[in-house]
Parts: sequence; structure tokens; C-alpha cells
Amino acid sequence: MEHRKGSPMHLLSNSAQAERLHTFAHDLRNRLAGLQQVLNHLSSLCNTEEERALLTFGEQQQFKALREVEQLLDDMGVVRGVGHLDLASIPLHSAVEKAIGLLAHRFQRKEQEVIVTIPLDLRVKAEAHHLGEVVNAVLSNASKFSPRGSSIHVRATSAGDRTSLSVIDHGVGLTAEDLEQVFTRYAWLASRPTEGEAQGRSTLARARQWMHAMEGELTGSSAGAGEGCTFTATFQAA
Repeated sequence: MEHRKGSPMHLLSNSAQAERLHTFAHDLRNRLAGLQQVLNHLSSLCNTEEERALLTFGEQQQFKALREVEQLLDDMGVVRGVGHLDLASIPLHSAVEKAIGLLAHRFQRKEQEVIVTIPLDLRVKAEAHHLGEVVNAVLSNASKFSPRGSSIHVRATSAGDRTSLSVIDHGVGLTAEDLEQVFTRYAWLASRPTEGEAQGRSTLARARQWMHAMEGELTGSSAGAGEGCTFTATFQAA
């Protein structure tokens, strides 16, 4: 792998130093993730604009630190994928219904309706656990960034040897600048959850990694701020 002059890998003089820096970066990321859990809990306790502004500042600083750690790991060439997955033919409708059931408390709390339009016999080439994680990620994102009482549509279409699963919301949407970063781990975007939920801006990046491991793709689109979003996972048909 080629490394940029001045990057951390260029400056490391031996493998012991490289391993030490690698371990340090992972430990730091784990501690910052712990802080995120604390911030998530505090979000439910904020009652004033001053408290919410302070929480937002804390989240922003924590995100910046996590992003810098991720950049360091990228510069070091640390691979953070899921490795090889054994793919099988999986019914898509069942996988989606299972994910909806696991997130039912979230939809009920915000009085959101999930409308599913997927043929019962439609199957995709995937790995069951990571397929569920991908669906969970895009559904959670849709709920988090959509207003109370709104509808979320889940649709599937097939064309040739590809099957696409789209999750469509009518929420806060994404600017063109945000769209460029939406799959970047811990990017700080302009859009905000509708009821003070935690940002959690690494989930979609991981979901895209999972899709690549399943020989698929995850894309996002939005007409702009306030115009909602569509996230589409494209699989090999089975």
C-alpha cells in the first residue's frame, strides 16, 4: 500500500511502534464510543435551550475526535471490514418484517407508520445477520430523522440480476454537502434528529461496508433540506 509522505505510517520507524499506535487508536476510539453512550443518555435530560446547546457542542467535539481517530486508522491502512461472508438465498420480506418488529418501540413512540411493499417470494443473495443489520440501519435512520406521525415507505424492485430495497422517508432531508459525507464515519452533518435522538453517524457507513461484503451497494439521495431521504440497498437477486 502506498502511504503519503508525512502520514503516520511514513513516520513509524518499526513494527513495534506501528502496533502500539494501532492499539492506542483502537483504545481511544472505544473510550470515545463510551462517551457517546453518556451523551445519548443526557440527551433525554435536557430541558432548556442552553442545556441542549451544551449537549450539541459536546456531541460535535466527540464526533470530531472520533473522525480524527478514523482518519488516523485510514492513514495507517487499517482494514475495518467484516471479512468474508457466506451468502445464501434469503426472503427479503421476512428480513424486513423482522427488522420492523425489533424497531417497533421506536416507531410507536413517534407514532410513525411503516408501509411495506415487497413481494413475498422475492429473495436476495445475502448473509442473514448482516442483511438484518443493514435494514435496521436504514430504518432507524428514517425514523430518527422523520417527524412524529409521518410515514416511512419500504419498497423493493427487481431488474435483471439485481434487487433493490428502498427506504423512503419524509423527514429533514440532506443538503448536497451532507449527501457527500453521509457514508463517512462520524461526519458532523447539518441535519438533526427530529426529537433529540443521538446522532449516531457511523451506522450508515458500517451498513455500506456490510453491503459491499455481500457484493451489493448502499446509496442515498435527497432533494434537499426538508425534502426527505431515500436510501437504497441493491443486492444480487437469488
